[in-house]
Order: sequence, then C-alpha cells, then structure tokens
Amino acid sequence: MSKLACVLTVLAIVAGGALFWRLAGTKEVETVFEPPTKILEAGSPCPWRNLESDMTNWFPGATGYEVHDLTLSSQRLVLQQKLGRALLPGEMSLRYYLIDSGTAHVGSVLPSRVKGPHGAIEIVTAIDGEATPPLQLGAKLLRSTL
Repeated sequence: MSKLACVLTVLAIVAGGALFWRLAGTKEVETVFEPPTKILEAGSPCPWRNLESDMTNWFPGATGYEVHDLTLSSQRLVLQQKLGRALLPGEMSLRYYLIDSGTAHVGSVLPSRVKGPHGAIEIVTAIDGEATPPLQLGAKLLRSTL
C-alpha cells in the first residue's frame, strides 16, 4: 500500500470516529409540549402509634396483628360518585390491622389522618371482632404538627 493510501485510510478512520463521537454525544431531546399538570404525591399511610399498649388495652388477650394494605383504585369512580368529589391521592389506599388472639380474630384497627386547623389529627378506630350487635367501637385522637 502506498503512503498516500495509508494516510487517506487513517484520515477516513479518524473522520469516521469523529462523526460517530459527534452523533453519539447528541442526546439532548427538545421538549415539544409539556402539559401543565402537577405531580401528585401519595401520602404515607398513617402510623399506629403505641401499637402494643393500645392493642392489649382495647383487645385483652390479643397476641398479635397482621398489617393489610388495600388499594381502592378499582373503586375510584364509585367512591367519587358517593363522595361527590374527586379523591385525593392519600385516599386511594387503606392500611388496616387485623388483631388476633392465637388463631382467633378478635378485632380490627384502622388508623387515619385528617388535616386539622393547626396540624394533622390522627384517628385510630378499633372495632371489635364480634359480628353480633352491639358493636364495640373505640377511638383515640392524636395531634401532631407535620
């Protein structure tokens, strides 16, 4: 191979590499349209504070609990119609606790958080596991400044 052919080959390889590097380096994408929507962040589930003491106070003989998360998105339209308003992101899921005594279900606990005038209000509702009336219902309110 002549010197001229070697120089042209080297120049072609360098030019091809430069072109490849230039094309591979352009990863910027122009945004044509960005809709004016705000990102909705789901709130964290309300914690059940003082779990052990509340559980034994409300359900004497209780030995344990199971945490369950229920997603309500499949019922969103029905819930919106019944409430007469759009659901908030924090209302799309439900965390509840099933309380047991050995192998028997003795009750359920549903913690929830609502917005108060001076911070969050946490409501913990305990429902007796007996399905016969009268239904035993207990609640505890906690204020926190979130």
